[in-house]
Amino acid sequence: MEGRCPATSCPDGTFPVNGVCQGQQPVGATYDTGTHMDTGLIVTGSVILGVGYLTSAVLGGLFDNFILFIPVAGGFIHAPLNGTAEGIALGVSLSSVQVAGLVILIVGLASNHPNEPRRADLEPELVPGPGEAGLGLRWSF
Repeated sequence: MEGRCPATSCPDGTFPVNGVCQGQQPVGATYDTGTHMDTGLIVTGSVILGVGYLTSAVLGGLFDNFILFIPVAGGFIHAPLNGTAEGIALGVSLSSVQVAGLVILIVGLASNHPNEPRRADLEPELVPGPGEAGLGLRWSF
């Protein structure tokens, strides 16, 4: 075990063999690397929610209607209080956009996708694309 400091004892009181406690899997190519959230859904939901709320806040400021400053529910509260067809349409549409963004954001946060195990590929791979005169090299270790 040169260059590594092994654990002094394992949770069960025994000593590690080759740096690994009994019953544990060593870190290697097949090691479980965990999970990750869906970044695309998180970004999309955040942008939709933010744009919907920003629009609601700007319109609330322009029309001196501070109910529209309430996130997600402000438009639904505004709709019956206004009473006109335009006010109902405005309130429902603003809140609907915010609800859609919030739902997408929650789905992205709640999703757990397994991480891809890292593969050791010591051979270079030619990758077409911008830069490097249209061709690039990629290695993974």
